[in-house]
Amino acid sequence: MADETVSQFPVALRGYDRKPVDEFVAQVARRLEELQSHLETQTARSDRMVARLDAANRDLEAFIEKELAISRALVTAEQARLQVEHEAELQKVATKLQREAQLNEARREADEIIARAESEAAAIVAAAHADCIAEESRVRALRVEYDRTVTEIRRSLESQYAMLPFNAPPVSGFPVAGLAVTSPTEPNRESDKPVG
Repeated sequence: MADETVSQFPVALRGYDRKPVDEFVAQVARRLEELQSHLETQTARSDRMVARLDAANRDLEAFIEKELAISRALVTAEQARLQVEHEAELQKVATKLQREAQLNEARREADEIIARAESEAAAIVAAAHADCIAEESRVRALRVEYDRTVTEIRRSLESQYAMLPFNAPPVSGFPVAGLAVTSPTEPNRESDKPVG
């Protein structure tokens, strides 16, 4: 990338030493590649966090389905209790108390399962959401740093370009993408040769 960029600098007599210019452009290219790689890494990490949040949402839906199943089980148990009470009106009080105790135990266990499922689901969603927000904030910061660095490099290149020893028009919107810097047509070297 550095050689391709350097080859687009015009060469003129009494110009800058090409070796320092080549080194500067190569350094700029490496820095941009590092920032781009870092940005892509953080973006991929953010995508993974979004995937984790989606998985957490799916887990929450599964927990909700379990809660609904438990609720339906409670309704069924309640209906069964009423049916048992209707059929066992003449049975001993001890049997009735035993069945009610079993039902209360089932309710207690169901309440514990629901509370535990809701607590775990809330913790998963909260953690995934916090991680996602943190990753998005880091990605935004990297993008700001990337834009700032590109702006600084563009200004530096424009300043160097303006100091080149040929009459160049003002550089507006100096292209930096990929460091493919283009400049006006190279001056005619024949006119710089001594006559005779």
